[in-house]
Amino acid sequence: MRLLPAALAWAALAGGAGAARVLGHHPMDNHRCKVTCQRFGMKALGPAFVKIRHPNECVKKCDDVYPSSSLVQLGAAPPASMPAAAAPPAQPKGGAPAGAAPVRR
Repeated sequence: MRLLPAALAWAALAGGAGAARVLGHHPMDNHRCKVTCQRFGMKALGPAFVKIRHPNECVKKCDDVYPSSSLVQLGAAPPASMPAAAAPPAQPKGGAPAGAAPVRR
């Protein structure tokens, strides 16, 4: 009889630890906000999202509340020493692309 309460207590603690790890240690950013919206977790995102009922509205609100940070540098130009883009490979005279023959089954 002691085994059942001990097993239930262990299951409750193990489940709670996993939930705390998922919810508590990751800072909210634009991507996480949008994922939460798609899972209908608007109420969990805070007071700015409480009245929102549809994921599309929620995603737009995520862009306002958590502006996305991009790793792309738009103003940067490539160095002058980079070679030009290579031309695509030439087609053989028969018009068929070079490569292995198709497999007939």
